[in-house]
Amino acid sequence: MPVYSYQTKKGKRYRVAFSYVDGFGSARQYHKRGFTSAEEAKRHEAKARLINSTSASEITLVTAIDTFLDYKATRVQDRTVEDYKNSLCNHVYGFYGNIRIRRISVKDIERFQAHLIASSLQEKTISRIQMEFKSFLRYCLRRGYISTNPFDCVELVHKERPKKEMMYYTKEEYRQFRKLISDEDMLLVFDLLYFTGMRIGELAARTWKDINNNMLYIHSRYNYRDHTILEGTKNGSVRHVPLNNLLLKELKEHHEKYPESKYIIELFNPRTKEMGPMDPKRIRRYNDAVCKKHNFKRIRIHDFRHSFISLLINNGMDAFEISNFSGNSPRVIEETYAHMFPNKNKKLLNILDDF
Repeated sequence: MPVYSYQTKKGKRYRVAFSYVDGFGSARQYHKRGFTSAEEAKRHEAKARLINSTSASEITLVTAIDTFLDYKATRVQDRTVEDYKNSLCNHVYGFYGNIRIRRISVKDIERFQAHLIASSLQEKTISRIQMEFKSFLRYCLRRGYISTNPFDCVELVHKERPKKEMMYYTKEEYRQFRKLISDEDMLLVFDLLYFTGMRIGELAARTWKDINNNMLYIHSRYNYRDHTILEGTKNGSVRHVPLNNLLLKELKEHHEKYPESKYIIELFNPRTKEMGPMDPKRIRRYNDAVCKKHNFKRIRIHDFRHSFISLLINNGMDAFEISNFSGNSPRVIEETYAHMFPNKNKKLLNILDDF
C-alpha cells in the first residue's frame, strides 16, 4: 500500500510513496508527506500517479493546471493561489478547453491575447492574466510538459486607454470645497492631500513619528492589496514636506482626539463604532457625495496631488524646486505639467523680442 501513516507532535499524519515509469521511460520514485487523513493521501496518490506516468506529449491543460496550483500552494499565499486559479481556470481553460498542453503555439497565444483585448476586462486584469499564464507555461517547461514556452516569443499586449484629463483645484476653489466638508476627520484627510501632495497610499502609511520639527517625512506607502507597509514611495524617492500652520493646528487637535492611534489617519467607523485604517474607497465616496450634494466641481483623489503641484507652479517655483516636495524628477514635472508654466512662454517671447 503506497499510503503510510506516521506519528508527529501534532498527531498522526500520512505520506505517499510509490515507484513509477515516467513518460520518457525512466524509473522514478515519488514521495510526499504531511497529509492529515488517509483519504486525502489516497486522492493525492491517484492524481500523482496519473500525472507522473502520463507521457509528456499527453499532458492536458487541466492536468497541468492542477499540478501547477498544487505546486504554488506550498510556496505563495492563499490569495495568490486564488488569483492563479481564476486566471488559469476561468480565462485560459475557458478559451482553450482541455487540450494537450503541447498543442499551444505562438499563434494560439496571440489569439488568446486578442481575445483578452476584445473583452470587457480592465487593463490591470488583462496584464495579470498574461503574466500568470506565462508563469504557468514556464512551470510546464521545467516539468518537461512542453519543449519551449510559446509565451517567450510574444510581447504582453495592453488596451489603449483614453488618457484621463488632469484636473485640479485652484486656491480659491479649494477654499470653497473646504467649506462643504462637515466631518473634521475627512477635512484633515483632504487638507493633507492638498497641502502636501501625498499620494493616497503614502498618506495611509504616515505615523505620528513621521512628523518632526514641523516637517512630514514621506518614506513609505500602504499596499492595499496585501495590507502591508512598503518602504519607499511609488518612484522610490523619499522626501520631507513642510506643514503649514493650518495643518499643524488640525494635526494637534486630531492627535488629542485620538491619542492612542499609531497612524496619523485612522478613521472612526460609525457602523462599528471603532477606529480603523484609512480606506481609499471611503474617501472617494465621501468626495463624490459632497460634490454631488452641493453641485460642486469634482476632482479625483489623485487630482489633489495635481492641485498641490499647480499651486507651487503658480507661485513661481521651478521644476527642480517642486521635485523636492513632490518626489517626481524635474523632467517628469516639466513633461507632465508643462502647460502650467505660463512664465516660460513669456520669458521666451521676451528673449526673442529683444532682437
